[in-house]
Amino acid sequence: MIKKILVCVSLFLFVQNISYAQGTWKALTNPAPLTMGGGMVLLTDGTVMCKGYVSGSGFPLTPDATWMLLTPDIHGSYLNGTWTVLPSEHDTRSVFSSQVLPNGNVYVAGGEHGNGTASGEIYNTVTHTWNYIPNVPGYDIEDANSELLYDGTVLEGCANPFNPPIDTINMFYSPVTGNFSAAPSSHGSHEESSWLKLPDSSVLYVDAPAASSERYIPKLHKWVVDGTVPVALYDFSSYETGPCLLLPNGKGFFMGDVQYSAIYTPSGNTSPGVWSAGPQMPTKAGYGQLGSWDGPGAMMVNGKALYSISQLPSESLPSFFYEFNYNTNTFNEVGAPGGGDSVETQTNMMTMLDLPDGTVLFAYTDSTKFYEYLPGGAPIPQGKPTINGIFPDSCNKYMITGKLFNGISEGASFGDDWQMSSNYPIIRVTNGSNVYYCKTTNWNRLGAVMTDSAEDTAYFTVPSMPGGTYSLVVVANGNPSNPVPFTTFGVSIASQTNISNCSGLGGATAFASNGNTPYTYLWSNGATTASDTNLTGGTYTITVTESGGCSVSANVTITQPGVISLTMSETNVSCNGGNSGKASVTASGGSTPYTYNWSNGATTSNITGLTAGSYSVTVTDAYNGCGDTAMATITQPAPIAVTFTNVVEPSSPSYSNGSITGSATGGTPGYSYSWTPSGATSATLTGLTAGTYTLCVTDAKGCTKCDNITLVNSTASVENVNSGSGGVIIFPNPAQNSITLLINDVAASDARIEITDLTGRTISSIPIAIGSSADKKITLNISGLTAGIYFVRVSSGQAVYNAKFIKE
Repeated sequence: MIKKILVCVSLFLFVQNISYAQGTWKALTNPAPLTMGGGMVLLTDGTVMCKGYVSGSGFPLTPDATWMLLTPDIHGSYLNGTWTVLPSEHDTRSVFSSQVLPNGNVYVAGGEHGNGTASGEIYNTVTHTWNYIPNVPGYDIEDANSELLYDGTVLEGCANPFNPPIDTINMFYSPVTGNFSAAPSSHGSHEESSWLKLPDSSVLYVDAPAASSERYIPKLHKWVVDGTVPVALYDFSSYETGPCLLLPNGKGFFMGDVQYSAIYTPSGNTSPGVWSAGPQMPTKAGYGQLGSWDGPGAMMVNGKALYSISQLPSESLPSFFYEFNYNTNTFNEVGAPGGGDSVETQTNMMTMLDLPDGTVLFAYTDSTKFYEYLPGGAPIPQGKPTINGIFPDSCNKYMITGKLFNGISEGASFGDDWQMSSNYPIIRVTNGSNVYYCKTTNWNRLGAVMTDSAEDTAYFTVPSMPGGTYSLVVVANGNPSNPVPFTTFGVSIASQTNISNCSGLGGATAFASNGNTPYTYLWSNGATTASDTNLTGGTYTITVTESGGCSVSANVTITQPGVISLTMSETNVSCNGGNSGKASVTASGGSTPYTYNWSNGATTSNITGLTAGSYSVTVTDAYNGCGDTAMATITQPAPIAVTFTNVVEPSSPSYSNGSITGSATGGTPGYSYSWTPSGATSATLTGLTAGTYTLCVTDAKGCTKCDNITLVNSTASVENVNSGSGGVIIFPNPAQNSITLLINDVAASDARIEITDLTGRTISSIPIAIGSSADKKITLNISGLTAGIYFVRVSSGQAVYNAKFIKE
């Protein structure tokens, strides 16, 4: 059980002299697409499933349902492998049971955290789907252990730290029926225990938290009491323990969550084995005693075991890495992933997995960075499988026979929290530098280890690959057999012709070999010959069928220069009538270098100094003049026009009561104003005397337009006259310096006289105090007006009078 989680994965370097073993760490080139969620499973086709986790969600308290897949590259390298995200489970879970089944599918159940604590699911590696296991008995599985038995069933423990009686309950999962069923109960609690599969396929664990041990013996269908452990393996504050591994000498090695370890020598029958104290855990200068708190361990191909152990008491930091040599019963310190000798990460936040290339895959929980550990030395001979024969079974499927296909250990271990066994055959074939893994199924030694001289069988399916003769090995926990030649029916692309211009066609020729002739061909575009010379750009699948009915496929991608695509950007003219416009074309696709031909004669991708108008450009690539045309349209704003409104003439030379309001249209709105001679910057001027005023308007683009207006003094004199009927009479007309207005029957005591020009612009607006409703004679000074026709409008109360005069 994980009771405390730290997510710090920074490396902590201690300055001291350390003699490292020969193993080396290397970081995988590509980071994972998801942060690591803990468990790792080696699939039988050589790929690796890794539990995902959404970073920042507080693992493991709020786990998710995601998984991801690591696939080695074409040269078999996991260091340069690629990642993909797999479909998610139905339930969320972390710290759970997992096993690879004989049909190649993956079993997961329980979870100490998440909503799947009492559920199980199967991942179908063919359809890439998750399916619930029905008829779960209803017991919590949580972080209990599991083992694959010799008949293909899974022995699954149940666990609940708050309901101890559950910790002795077990279940069977049958891949045949797809259901759970009751299994014999244990004698003591297996909560937090680490299970070990022995050479006779029995399952051993130490009762938690005690010194007694017991074994499940499949052929007896029951648990039997075994020997007593002479040292304490459990930390009585957290009831955790370390991993257990089967050593090359057939003995079990159990790491404690304290300073002790224990060695178990099997009896080989139903009698109890013999327990003895193992070497004490190392001490570290400056840190004291070390121990393995619910941490990872992995048997390596050189016969040594790799462990992560940390400072005691449990859950302390930092963590260190050691190799255990069973021949000398000694621990030798090695460096940490990423450099230095330690990491600031708890051991229960690390996982290990044996890979088919003989390395150990390592990951921190809540990190996207993975590492490989390459052990020093050669694979030990006692772990080396042998091949006796390979026999065709059906199309692309073969049976292989030999010995020691299940290896001499389960591979990697991790307390009770994860199962990462890899004791099943992996088939690897090599041709030159190309490496392929074949999916294996139906191993006859299901769940067995150290089968020695017993005959092993397995079936494997060849993936899509070229036909020919390959070098084939069987790998068990990274230890390969001697290679044997293997010839298989396959198809490859013998030649292909890519498209070299914008309108041509490509072609490809398929080559099939090692099948029963004659062959039939079917391309994904419908062609039925070995060669197709009418291919446009794209990916095609060629399927070749031999006379015996077996089919193989290969893909070919015909490339061609990409179609040229043009993107135009324009900068419009800022001021009406200007030449500040710009146009720029960006080309993509095709083959560089590009050539440019603009309608104005320019030959670069950018043109400047443009007036308003349309400009076209043709871009041509380096392949036979393939190209495209684009158009740029440059616009300009309307001209700025200045207008004066609300013009009020000063009433006399001694008055400063004139006013003007200026406004603008056209250009780019966002106008600013500047008056001369006043220097004012508002649209309206007040308190004006007679004179000429100039307004310059500047728009948002900096374009300017100026205009002026002249105010004259209103020197009107008013006197009463008797002139007959109502109206306005102007005399003299035409006039040069002054005019006289005779206004009849003024209805109010005050009036306003407005003079406008032919455009309607107000030249003068003069308030007049009439004083009575008698007829009035008013004289106006017009000497400041330019020659032309003007209109007079007299408004008094509701009465309005209009007249016209000519200024000479």
